Amino acid sequence: MLDELTNKPTERTTNKPQMTNVDHLGYFATKVSDGYVTAKSLLDTNLDETLNVVEGLLRSAIESSNNDPLHPSLGPLYYLYGTTLLYIVEETTETTGMMGPEDQQAAAEDSESDKEAAWENLESARTIIEKIVDEHELKDELKKMIELDLALVYSRLGDLNKANGHFKDCILDYKKTLKLRMKHMGKYCQKTSDAYYSMATAFTNLAAGEGDSEESKSTEAEKKAWNLDSIRQYYECGLCFSGMAAEMVKEDPSFGKIIKDDDDDDDDDDDDDEDEETTANVDSHASRLMSVKKQLESFSLYVAPPPRPETEDEAAKSAWDEQVKKQKEGMTDEQDQFMFCYEMLEEMIECVESADKNMEVLHKAKQNKEKAEEEGTSAGDGTTIGFGSSAAEAGSSVGGGASVEGGQTTFGFGSAAAPTTTATTAPTATTTATTATT
Repeated sequence: MLDELTNKPTERTTNKPQMTNVDHLGYFATKVSDGYVTAKSLLDTNLDETLNVVEGLLRSAIESSNNDPLHPSLGPLYYLYGTTLLYIVEETTETTGMMGPEDQQAAAEDSESDKEAAWENLESARTIIEKIVDEHELKDELKKMIELDLALVYSRLGDLNKANGHFKDCILDYKKTLKLRMKHMGKYCQKTSDAYYSMATAFTNLAAGEGDSEESKSTEAEKKAWNLDSIRQYYECGLCFSGMAAEMVKEDPSFGKIIKDDDDDDDDDDDDDEDEETTANVDSHASRLMSVKKQLESFSLYVAPPPRPETEDEAAKSAWDEQVKKQKEGMTDEQDQFMFCYEMLEEMIECVESADKNMEVLHKAKQNKEKAEEEGTSAGDGTTIGFGSSAAEAGSSVGGGASVEGGQTTFGFGSAAAPTTTATTAPTATTTATTATT
């Protein structure tokens, strides 16, 4: 997977060059360069080719920056390299269960190496972009661009922590992502909803007893609290989609926040019983989202789908599918976007209603995996809940550089082993990885 560059330690210098007042502009110049744009466009079609192209670009960029591994112009390339490696890890995780034992072992070893290199590059990206933000007064437009890039770095670091089973750490990364996206994009956009959904699935994993050795030792009270946290994040994600739909018809996007259900006044009565509290929260949040959904159905862009067949007959199902397809083809772009948000709201309602079931499914999958490992067989990874995996975009890029953790300095390009003393290192446990989307 990785050539000699990624396996060779980056030469370290004692006196690291300081960033000048104009050096940071190299970051933005790389983002609009032909080479970067070309490499980024390959993400959708050929990940291995993307790595090859980025490696070539990095060689040239390093030479042009006088071998300064902290130069801002390397930033977008460090990010692109790291996130591409993580995509490969995520794809491998999805297909591992279909491999034979020997192939599984080889894939696991490759994934660990790729995760380690991805961590180094993404950490380098985080370091350099934070340095630019901290040390330079940027115009509003550039500051927004680079802080949204930083949000993307946090998101991918969160995905990597999730892939490594560090769910508490990935939640912290996703919270940083959410904060920056709320600041610059507001609540009612899909990228903000992505952050809520990513946190929701991570809380679900914690509630199911998954994670590293410390997280898996959590108490039942902690698991129930995390389950409630997952419900709240799914709920907020649903409000993101309802708000986006409302904006399309020039309605107040925050209308969903003021909708109350009939049980709200009784919530305080359940505080002394955790089981009742969980049920109350599921029912309350689901009821509110159902009310929001009903309100969306009164908006002008709503297109009522044909009634589902009550029979299990395959011919009837096929005919219904064809009706839905034709209806979708006849929609305007605005109707299509509105109905996408409506359908995502429906998915969040389902996630809230099935929160307890999702926790049980993941817990059972964890037990099966542990049993299979004891017996020397494979139970497969990649249990999926809800409407799929969390969204982590590759649409923007970030800076590169070095990070210092546990007394060890590491640079991008997979140069040195990630420190074993931090939660962001690449451990051996591989859990459900998310699918990144651009």
